[in-house]
Amino acid sequence: MAKKPIRVLHIFMGPERPLGGCEIYRTSMPMHHLQANASGWVTGWVFMHRILADWQVFGDVVLNELFDADIIVFPRAAIAVDQSYEATAVLFTALRERGVKIIYEVDDDYTNEFRHVVDGDSLTPMKWADAVTVTTPYLASRLRQYTRQTVYVLPNCIDPAIWRDMPMQTERTDQDAVVIGLTGSPTHEGDWCVLETVMPQIMADHPNVYLVVMGYHPPYLAGLPRTKYLSAAGYVDYSQVIRACDIILAPVDPKDRFNEGKSPIKALEGQSAQRHLPGGQSAGAAVIATNNPIYSLVVKHEHTGLLTEQTPNAWGEALHRLIVDKELRERLQIQGFKAAYKNYDITRQYTLWSRAYHKVILSPHNPVSPPLLDLVKGTPTNGY
Repeated sequence: MAKKPIRVLHIFMGPERPLGGCEIYRTSMPMHHLQANASGWVTGWVFMHRILADWQVFGDVVLNELFDADIIVFPRAAIAVDQSYEATAVLFTALRERGVKIIYEVDDDYTNEFRHVVDGDSLTPMKWADAVTVTTPYLASRLRQYTRQTVYVLPNCIDPAIWRDMPMQTERTDQDAVVIGLTGSPTHEGDWCVLETVMPQIMADHPNVYLVVMGYHPPYLAGLPRTKYLSAAGYVDYSQVIRACDIILAPVDPKDRFNEGKSPIKALEGQSAQRHLPGGQSAGAAVIATNNPIYSLVVKHEHTGLLTEQTPNAWGEALHRLIVDKELRERLQIQGFKAAYKNYDITRQYTLWSRAYHKVILSPHNPVSPPLLDLVKGTPTNGY
């Protein structure tokens, strides 16, 4: 008799939308490789708004997809400030009654202690889940303190099909040019301001340097020569931009403790973004990152990149060094590329998800707390 497959369903909150980097790294990429490379797994994802819309048309039959799952993962879920806790309590209880395990997935510090990032309560769903999955050991430790939950570390990984094996859209023609990339969202306003005086000086001192600023265009970096200001792009197009860069910058403000809960994906993307050096050797971009515990997970100073203090002088020196020292730049590109695919290749690391999910399935259900039971029964509760 064939063994029943393990069914995993990710449910995204909010309206339907194209998947962004977060959903790709935390759901579609690992789930694709889990189902494709490991036998006995069936994975999928859906938006809660779609479930509710279909339920209004087709009725309770739509809920069978939820109840047939062995594991349901709720990424970045929160109980909104204007939402009753009862709906979440009823859903979690109904899933548990049918033997479904519940995992809360998050890749940022959703405690709201250091930065207000979520309008609502994310900690209660974490406590009510059977386990939590995160990106780094620091974030795991932090959420354990808040929730007393079982937390598994599943690091962000890269897919060689996108970052290595896909043909490049444009090939380098000027071998003497040095292209620097700075990409991100407006949340980096305070992180990038360290470059306010650095980049104008770099562009003045090095006429062979070209800069790409993608996503967020801070006014303090406006009007720089030989600079392309690009809008945010889809994931594949974004990867092509990074693959055209020789140096990737990853500055973060060490005084903003919210940054400690992030993952080192910006540096990892640079390291894994394949290009071929003049001698034909595969390499990524050379990464310069702020010296903090997160980026030091993937950037080993002087080996797979450069770590620098968050001061204009330190950033200027690191940039100047990589621009003028081609041998160092290429060595870091080669070694960073090798390390990225050795340690963070999703075609191998999907097994981390498999092991964590198996442990969750075999573990007893998280006991339903009295407040949760009271909510299901319609009894008023305090503290929620």
